[in-house]
Amino acid sequence: MANGRGTGGACIVGGGARRYTENMDGAAPEGAAAGGGKAAGREVFRPPRWLRASVAAANVFWVAILVLLAAWRAATPQAVCGAGFFIVLFTLLGLFYGRLSAEVSGELLILRGPAGPRSVRLRDIVQVDVRPGLLQTSYEVAHPRGLLEFTSLLSGHRRLLEIIVQRARLAQLPA
Repeated sequence: MANGRGTGGACIVGGGARRYTENMDGAAPEGAAAGGGKAAGREVFRPPRWLRASVAAANVFWVAILVLLAAWRAATPQAVCGAGFFIVLFTLLGLFYGRLSAEVSGELLILRGPAGPRSVRLRDIVQVDVRPGLLQTSYEVAHPRGLLEFTSLLSGHRRLLEIIVQRARLAQLPA
């Protein structure tokens, strides 16, 4: 990037890929209000309820299977270990999806995940890369201290991108 504060990575390629970077003239991007208005409130983005409920249901299912295997004396140790594996897997997924969120509050972006919360002031964001993938879209938010990443697993991820671009006063680079 011209100002030397980019991610330093390779240029994004592929259909639908977009890059937003600092608006060099300092004006708010077209269609974005400089003040904030309603958009200045707190918004939280989480994985959809159906996904969290599905993981919880799968965990309950495998616990029931383990109980049945324990009651059935002819169950093999491999079957019990297999059920235990799925219980651990769906428990970890449930913990992951339960903690995963993105919050925009005033001028702060907070991403919560397994590693704990990470935050950045929106005015410090210098670039956002959008990378469409086969199963999900990845978003890479660059700021002077590094990168924050989130995916389309968050409900309202497009709205989250709009808020970040607007409040960080970024402009879309031409394709």
